[in-house]
Formats: sequence, structure tokens, C-alpha cells
Amino acid sequence: YHLFPNVLITILSSHTKLVVLEPIDVSHTKMITWTLTNSGVTEEEAKRDAAFVSTTGAAEDREVVMSIQRGMASQANDAFTFGKFESAIVHFHRTLDAALGDA
Repeated sequence: YHLFPNVLITILSSHTKLVVLEPIDVSHTKMITWTLTNSGVTEEEAKRDAAFVSTTGAAEDREVVMSIQRGMASQANDAFTFGKFESAIVHFHRTLDAALGDA
């Protein structure tokens, strides 16, 4: 779940993660996370699941986001192309553009 504009709740098999992203400037964002054990799951199972996710997909996603953010200051790109299965990102940016347009 994406709680607009900077909070994400990811519900996985053994744990739920709450992520808050706080922009500091154009090239820095503070990421605060909380990990919760899902109902009916032991703490050990949740820790193992969270460790696996952190070292696989989440780590890869963080690296991509960080490289994009580092490149923002260069102004080398006027657009970013998202992957075929990244429709949630496109929806987010449309919603953000609409909200900023009303500001």
C-alpha cells in the first residue's frame, strides 16, 4: 500500500514493513523503517523473512532509486522510462502531478 505521498506499507508472508521517506534535498532522502511480525507468525520466522527481503529485492530497489536520485542533479535526463510492470509508479506520478497542479 502506498499512503500518499511518502509512506509505504508492504505486507509480506511473515512480516509487514512500514517505510517513511523524508526528502532532505534533491539528492538525499531519509528512509525510516519499522518491521512488524504478522499475526500467527513467530518472531524468528518474521526476522528470517525480513532479512531475505532486505538482501534481495529491497536492496536492488534501493540501489536503483539511489542511482536515479544521484543523477537528478546532473539534469542529464528530462524523463525516466519505467518498466512494463511498474504501473504503480506511473499512477503515483500522475496523482502527484495532479496534486501539485492544484497547489
